[in-house]
Amino acid sequence: MKNILYLILPVVLVLLASCEGKKVDAKTLNGKWEIISVNGEKIKSVENQPYIEFDMSTKKVHGSGGCNIFNSTVTLSDTEASSIKIAPAAATMMACPEMDMESKIFKVLTEVTAVKSTDKPDEVALVNQAGEIVLLLSHSK
Repeated sequence: MKNILYLILPVVLVLLASCEGKKVDAKTLNGKWEIISVNGEKIKSVENQPYIEFDMSTKKVHGSGGCNIFNSTVTLSDTEASSIKIAPAAATMMACPEMDMESKIFKVLTEVTAVKSTDKPDEVALVNQAGEIVLLLSHSK
């Protein structure tokens, strides 16, 4: 019985790992991305769609939480291509009706540690240290 478990366990672990998104080179984030969910919570249709735009040549990032704009920098790893860290952002401080979602976006930006692919070719997931998706992004057209 133990022998069967030793044979099955590696197969199960491989299958579980394959269900997760594959790591993506963080440099491919270059460009504008719409933020479509935060910690699994979908962005409801809003007047100003939250977005994030990466400029990997200067290692800068800016965007909008739906009301206020933000600016920050990114740090990439020399050894792990999917690794990315976003520094705490400087943001404008206008008061708007939908501040709750914007606050969540600004909070999770500093939790990002890596980028992974999703099932859809025009989407990527920004994940935290535990591998949980904190931001789901769709390439802006």
